[in-house]
Amino acid sequence: MGFLQDKLVILQVCTLMAFYADQFNCSEVSIPYASQAVQHTQTLGLHLGWPDDDPQAKKAKRLFWCVWVVDRLNAATNGRPVMMHRQDIEPTILTSSVEQAPAFQLLIRVSQFLDAVIAQYRPRSADAEALPQSDTTIEVYYLAVVILQNRPREHTERHQPPPSSELQMFAATSIVAITLEDFKTSVTLLPIVPYAVSLAASVAYKTLRNSAMVYRRKRAYALFHGSCEILDDLSSVFASARAVAKLATDTMQEVERVAADRSKARRRPQFSESIARDPSSAMEPAAESEEQRIQAEALQEAPSEETQGMGQTAQPAMVSSDALKNLTWGDSPSMINDCIGDAELFNNLDPSFDLDRIDQLFSANLDPTQPLPTQSWKEGDISSVFRSLSGSDEAEKLPQRFADVKKSLVQDRAALHASWDRLLLKLRDETQIVKAQGSSCIPQIDFSDIYNAPRKFSSALRKRGVAIVRGVVPEKEAREFKEETERYVAANPSTKADNPAVFELYWSRPQLAGRLHQNMLDVQRFLMSHYHSRTPHAMCSTQQPLVYADRIRIRQPGDAGFALGPHIDGGSVERWEKEGYGKGHVYDKVFEGKWEEFDPWELSTRLDATQDLYQGAGACSMFRMFQGWLSMSHTGPREGTLLVNPLLSLSTAYCLLRPFFTPKRQPNQSSSPSDYPSEYLAPDNWVWADETSPDIQGAWPGNCQELNHTWHPHLDLPHTMVHVPQIKPGDYVAWHCDTIHAVDMVHEGQSDSSVMYIPACPMTKLNVEYARQQREGFLQGIPPADFPGGVGESQHVGRPDVNAVLTMAGQDALRGFGMAPFATEEGRSEGERAIFNRSGGTSGRNMSFAIEVPGGANPLNFQDLCRTLSSATTSLDYAQRQAAEQQLTSWETTPGYYSSLQAVYLDKSLPIEPRFQAVIQLKNGIDKHWRHYAAAKQGISSDEKNAIRQRLFEGTVDEVEERLAEHNAYVTAKIVRIDYPSDWPDALSQIISLLRSSRDRDQRKLFGSLQILLQVVKELGTARLKKSQTALQSVTPEIVHVLLEIYAERSELWINYLTNRQGDEQAAYLAMSNSLIALKVLRRLVLVGYERPHGDETVTRFWGLSQNQFGKLLGFVSEEAGMPEQFQKVAAGHLIQFTKLHINMAEQHPASFANLPESLSLIHAYWDLVSKFAEVYGNSGGIRQNSGSGSAKAKVEGPLPEKLAVKGLLLLRACVRIAFMPVQTFKYRSPETKAEQEAARAMIKTELFKPHLVVQIVNCIITYLFVFRKSDLEAWEEDPEEWEKEQQSESDAYEWQVRPCAERLFLDLLTQFKDLLIQPLMSYFQSAQDPHSDIATKEAVYTAMGNAAAHVVNVFDFDGFLATTVLQDAQQTGALNKVLRRRIAILLSQWAPVKLADESRPIVYQIFRHFLDPNDEANDLVVRITTARQLRWIADELDFSVDSFLPYTADVLSQLIGLIQHVEVDETKLAILESVRIIVTRMEDQVSQFGDQLMSNLPSVWENTGNEEYMIKQAVIAIFAALVMSMGTASQRYQHLMVPLISEAVRQGSDLHVHLIDESLELWNAVLMQSTAPLSPELIGLAEMALPLLEYSSLTAGEALNAVESYILFAPSAMLEDRLRRPTLTALLGILDSKSREQVRSGTTCIEYFIRSAVDLGGSSGVTLIIQDMVELGFLPKILGDLHNAWEAHQTTGPNRKISKLNTVTESDYLAIIARLALAEPTVFTQMIDSLGGVESTWSWLSAEWFEQAHDMDNIERQKLYLLALTRLLELPSPVQELTLGKLQDYFLLWTNVISDLQDGRQNATDCLILETPEPTEYDTPKLIAERGMMMRDPIHTMHAYAFVRERLQDLVARVGGEAAFEEQWVVNVDGDVMMRFREVANSMQ
Repeated sequence: MGFLQDKLVILQVCTLMAFYADQFNCSEVSIPYASQAVQHTQTLGLHLGWPDDDPQAKKAKRLFWCVWVVDRLNAATNGRPVMMHRQDIEPTILTSSVEQAPAFQLLIRVSQFLDAVIAQYRPRSADAEALPQSDTTIEVYYLAVVILQNRPREHTERHQPPPSSELQMFAATSIVAITLEDFKTSVTLLPIVPYAVSLAASVAYKTLRNSAMVYRRKRAYALFHGSCEILDDLSSVFASARAVAKLATDTMQEVERVAADRSKARRRPQFSESIARDPSSAMEPAAESEEQRIQAEALQEAPSEETQGMGQTAQPAMVSSDALKNLTWGDSPSMINDCIGDAELFNNLDPSFDLDRIDQLFSANLDPTQPLPTQSWKEGDISSVFRSLSGSDEAEKLPQRFADVKKSLVQDRAALHASWDRLLLKLRDETQIVKAQGSSCIPQIDFSDIYNAPRKFSSALRKRGVAIVRGVVPEKEAREFKEETERYVAANPSTKADNPAVFELYWSRPQLAGRLHQNMLDVQRFLMSHYHSRTPHAMCSTQQPLVYADRIRIRQPGDAGFALGPHIDGGSVERWEKEGYGKGHVYDKVFEGKWEEFDPWELSTRLDATQDLYQGAGACSMFRMFQGWLSMSHTGPREGTLLVNPLLSLSTAYCLLRPFFTPKRQPNQSSSPSDYPSEYLAPDNWVWADETSPDIQGAWPGNCQELNHTWHPHLDLPHTMVHVPQIKPGDYVAWHCDTIHAVDMVHEGQSDSSVMYIPACPMTKLNVEYARQQREGFLQGIPPADFPGGVGESQHVGRPDVNAVLTMAGQDALRGFGMAPFATEEGRSEGERAIFNRSGGTSGRNMSFAIEVPGGANPLNFQDLCRTLSSATTSLDYAQRQAAEQQLTSWETTPGYYSSLQAVYLDKSLPIEPRFQAVIQLKNGIDKHWRHYAAAKQGISSDEKNAIRQRLFEGTVDEVEERLAEHNAYVTAKIVRIDYPSDWPDALSQIISLLRSSRDRDQRKLFGSLQILLQVVKELGTARLKKSQTALQSVTPEIVHVLLEIYAERSELWINYLTNRQGDEQAAYLAMSNSLIALKVLRRLVLVGYERPHGDETVTRFWGLSQNQFGKLLGFVSEEAGMPEQFQKVAAGHLIQFTKLHINMAEQHPASFANLPESLSLIHAYWDLVSKFAEVYGNSGGIRQNSGSGSAKAKVEGPLPEKLAVKGLLLLRACVRIAFMPVQTFKYRSPETKAEQEAARAMIKTELFKPHLVVQIVNCIITYLFVFRKSDLEAWEEDPEEWEKEQQSESDAYEWQVRPCAERLFLDLLTQFKDLLIQPLMSYFQSAQDPHSDIATKEAVYTAMGNAAAHVVNVFDFDGFLATTVLQDAQQTGALNKVLRRRIAILLSQWAPVKLADESRPIVYQIFRHFLDPNDEANDLVVRITTARQLRWIADELDFSVDSFLPYTADVLSQLIGLIQHVEVDETKLAILESVRIIVTRMEDQVSQFGDQLMSNLPSVWENTGNEEYMIKQAVIAIFAALVMSMGTASQRYQHLMVPLISEAVRQGSDLHVHLIDESLELWNAVLMQSTAPLSPELIGLAEMALPLLEYSSLTAGEALNAVESYILFAPSAMLEDRLRRPTLTALLGILDSKSREQVRSGTTCIEYFIRSAVDLGGSSGVTLIIQDMVELGFLPKILGDLHNAWEAHQTTGPNRKISKLNTVTESDYLAIIARLALAEPTVFTQMIDSLGGVESTWSWLSAEWFEQAHDMDNIERQKLYLLALTRLLELPSPVQELTLGKLQDYFLLWTNVISDLQDGRQNATDCLILETPEPTEYDTPKLIAERGMMMRDPIHTMHAYAFVRERLQDLVARVGGEAAFEEQWVVNVDGDVMMRFREVANSMQ
């Protein structure tokens, strides 16, 4: 390659050669090329970077990554070391992959993963990434074994059990330290992890319980505390962890309670207090025991609470191993430290606390040889759940700790009290409404309407929290549920109890049928869809309901025992506890005094909430969005039915706030108990309750929340607990989980009130876990875990089993019951996909929820397989089909399954349906399992594969059913593609032998053999692997030879028959069918089986045969031939195959096509065919194909001639490409090949495309094929809108429609023969001016004129033609003129972007307005729609004239919006709206005149769209945004209309949010961009809604970030208020972790604006407040932590150097934020540094990194910012003064470099960043002006750098004692060259 001089080109060549040479079995050849590529890369220094200002920088980076990828691929595939090592490459280069194209980025990422894999196999993988997961998990496993190994060998009879050994304690401490520090990142969550932590907890408990040494007990307590936290974290994944965590937490809480009580009882002075009172006591040591001495040492080592809080940042839920060694726990209260070592502690536990059982459990956990004590619920009934039914004392006080719980919830007493007052007033009004409306306020809906529910119903449901869905189950079926239940109970007398109201039944057939009913699932989905999530990451799916097994209620008339008063399920005290609902922050808004903002339908907060802290008998472990029951009887009010309080939000808030308030005055005793006086209920009568009171009215641990009129008087429960209306069997009643509900005290009806409890439960982590446990209860027949225990129904007669469930349930219900796997794609949001994956979806690995049924119960055998296949195909029962499919799926991994399927298929005694299903299952199994090894899961053994291969051919050859034979051929082809040639080398040889043997036998067997070969060739012909292509080419000549003989023989037979009409017609037809399939195989083999087809004699002979037979076949299919009908289709198939052969040969082997015999004659023959068809096409009047007409012309213009004409046009296009557009390839071509290809090009160009032929083709196309036919008109009038839409996609149909294909060929020829065709075209165009020309001719001329616009623009006076001819034609009237008008609209849109004179534009605009006029009869719907579509190109052309269009704008906009109301197809509406948007955009500020017109009409377009037509709404919003941008500040008058729309669309959970969020954000940003300060209150009110959107995808988050930036610019005071300041900082902190560089940059800009706004508005106080917030929110700790990580990484070198978390650009952003704070207020800045880590220690590394970054970066603005900030620190006194002076050399170097750069090459006192006020422009928007103003106020652009430095340097010199002292003490440490350069710069600034 010595002739190449450009090194980059040489590098490209080497890289390409390395790729090209990397072929199968010769990859070694590529290695030298790869090595040369690496060598040239390093020679050029591409691994060290390339100057950004170099024009080849982009290319250089791309080449570097190409070589890097080649090096990794070469190393991986050839087992060689990599040649480019990461430690030799500049780190910034390695981060530049994000600059590459997306597809290339993906390849680089794959190679990076590959690089990490390669590193693991190096002999000394020093640079390999550590694999902590496996090592750490193995260490945990080892430590668990150590604990178990050191358990006591035998049980002793000691009175006091021994504590854990020191080795056990060491292992337990290590387990806790490892999992606390690393478990989120490096511990693999195997079951051993929670088990090991539970062992650690057991070890700690044993020592805490039994050790005699205080020191060890304290250490054990710390260890026990840590174990609890880890187990609590793991409980979301492992049920075992949750059980042990609950046990340990209960124990710890009881121990802490006793310790706290004992501490209060014997409180002693602290040691420090004693010294203060009696100093002499410190000098008199007292005798102490050994235990006291150890305790004292431990206490001295442990830091106090006070010292722990100083200078440290809290790390939630994290503790280091060092902390464990220090034997303290940071969160332990001092009272625990005082008394935890008390040996008598456990003797003072509550007697009700089962200490013996706790001892047994923890001891048994440490000894696997002991049985683990089991615990289950005691047998019971529903009275276990309700305190009011159980006879418990309702006056019992809550534990005193609940006073602290209540106190912790109150942050602002005034705000909470004010909210209470507002709540009481609102309740007063709403209770009156409920009392007046009664049951009628409960919304109802028919089941059939839920799929399109009215908005009114949904609104009512959200307000009331209760709904009735009528007719969910047919009434008869619901009644049968009850009758069957009664029979079930009668058959099982042991059912609890005698004639109860609530039967303790869970698994009866009616219950299962009701829960699994498809209608019930649909209703549950519908109801749960009313919930929403403010984050898309919430792991919850409302689309997959989970089954929750509950009981049945059959309440008899007169019953008064089942009297459930008002209550709320889901726990009681948990609603106030931090570890209950507080974990999810469900009710935070209520406790903040903002109950109006509380959203009971927000699901994300409820996912982490704990409803059952006390394992109450009636507690529900599942999150039930709705409780509900299905009625099985007719029930009305007071007939033992349900009552609800339909004040969902208000009653919830009231119940939560009630414990905090008490009345000043009690009601008079004379007051009615059901009607309190208004004075008692008035807000001014209610004051704060005693803070020491633990009372929570109606709440007791372990019970539900009960309510009554005494405790909750403002709810007016006697009047607001309303009955549900009359209910029929099959109706479903549902109420929100927070709804207060009750049951009639007495059943006053005449018949039973029977319901089946069925709640609506979404798919969540905890719900899935409970459902798994519940499924086990079903399998055993025992009650689910939430209900009273016992044997349940395990012995019941008639209890359904798994098979019964499979029969009654569909796939959807089986998933919800845990008997079918979930499908991940069902999840719509990211959170839904995550929960599907986690719960056993198609890719789920963490939790396998579904069980495999019924594979274990039904082992594989031939009879069962046949029966199952038959059920899967022919059963009319959907459930049976689903069960059969499940069974087949479970058999897939069973050995012998696929050979059994083949046996079923081959058994001709069986019906066709199971055989067909068998071959389908076999075909699908090949795709899924054939490639897998037998040893692997789901692999097929080699013996089974051999057995299948041996019988493959007979499945097609001997099969008489065509569809079965065809599918078996598919199976054969798939296997051959996988196994040939490696595992089945003689596959094709066997097929050839089969062909030879069947050739002279039964033609049906020959057909089967050919069918197999056809599918095999299809599969191998599309294979990408080189080995498959090579293997096919090696046998192609032999196959072609045999096939050609077969084809010739069969062809001769049917040709003789059709010619002479003698012989066996059926034999001739079979021969014709065989020749067709042989032809199909030949066509493919000739194309894919040869590199140079024309070089093979057999191919040449076949080519000649194809031309000969093509002519004969044309004669046979002609009308005169009279071919029998059954032969016509097969003959047409022969013709189509020949045309495909000819076209594909021209496209894929152009040289062979030209060199094959008679190719030019063949092309001319095709053209003759096209030209003859064209005459019929144009002159027949366009009679529609396949019309009922019996005319000859209708038959001639049939499908086959048109297909052949299209093929002829396609062949001509292929020839044009051969001659003028040869395919470019990187494939190596020999000189002979190149010469052949050039000769082919020359021959086609010179000998085919002669001038007369080209002119003839173009003339024919224009004259005949461009004609608008009668059939087109008929289709137009039949369905105008649909026809118009089809015409838009016609251009993509050129491969099968004549007119679009002719247009493509016309343009191809015009492009290549422009000079030749221009003159004929001009003459043709002039024909349109003839007044006698008919409409069809003019339409064709206009078609040609539009297509040729770009080619004739310089020779054709279109403007003159427009003014004379087109304008006149546009004004013609008459029905048929609509055809011409449509074409004129298209013509004008084609010419407008090419050339249009200024004087022509008004004519065009006038024409378009005229065509849009609905009052003109010639403007039918098609004309107006086409005009509206094309108008976008008129308005969007470069020279669009606003002034010229202005007179027509109002009419055009009105006509367009009116047209939208008359069209039905959404795609058409979108096209019209797009034209409106472009007009609005292009009219710029002139559109203001039409703003009112648009804003009055567009809302009607919005309202007329359906609920799901979001694309229309997106288009409307886009028009709003365009209107705002065009109108500028004048658009502010429409903000009151747009702000509510934006608010609804960005509100999480709204219907518009999912579909319109991006468009709404664009509108929002447009509104902000064009707003002037001050912003309206409504607009400012939206600011908070932008913050959650910053967590969305990069596109959405980027738009939201723009909005935040606008708010900071326009409304800084509002953004700095308490309501928004901290949330904004929190949201911007999240942006800094974004993977999008652009987002990090924008986020940094927002933070800088925020800091500067605080300075402008608040000065020092403002900065102090911002810094305080940034510290408390973790903002500054994160920035400083990441910067410290970068500094540490930069201190390392060599192959083991660390890689910084921050790239260079992001680090500069972080330092810019730090610099803004230091520049604004250096004193507060240093105080912040001191609080986070000490000034001295932080300054040492921060200044080093800061100066280094300032020296290395190439951004003068950032450098100056750093200079200003660092220089301001010189103002500070000691100790900062000494620290800054220690960096004096860095300062002088920074000053010198930056000030020099700011001089911009001039020797004067300039600062190039000091800007003059720019001149305003017409394009300035308010936001741009605000940004410019912010920039002009920036110290970077206002402060002169040298003057700034000089002033502070002089001050510093004065403070240190003058210039002499400064020189002597500090400058002496600065390098002389540095000082000299600084002085030079200083002198130049004078």
